[in-house]
Amino acid sequence: MTDRSVQTPRWADFSNRYRSDWESRVKDRPWNEHEHAFRYGWEFGGNPQFKDREFDVMSSDMERGWGNRYNNWPDFTGDKIERGWNDFKNTVREGWDAARREFKTTF
Repeated sequence: MTDRSVQTPRWADFSNRYRSDWESRVKDRPWNEHEHAFRYGWEFGGNPQFKDREFDVMSSDMERGWGNRYNNWPDFTGDKIERGWNDFKNTVREGWDAARREFKTTF
């Protein structure tokens, strides 16, 4: 039986807070170039399907899906930055970690 009162977290509900935090901490990597990578990691990290898996285990699956990430976001309005996984892996991990902190009580 599914609990219909539990809603899937929406990026739009969190993105402004993450942007503000990012811009206060990170000066050499502009948010507008890294938001997509952060979101990608955040969505994987917050997905209950992967709750028992660690980033290092998931990263190869995430790398394989890297090129298609924008296809999953009909609401994406930023510039589509097409650089390789290795250029953004650390940002993806930050997003993963943020989701794990945010939703730890959900898991």
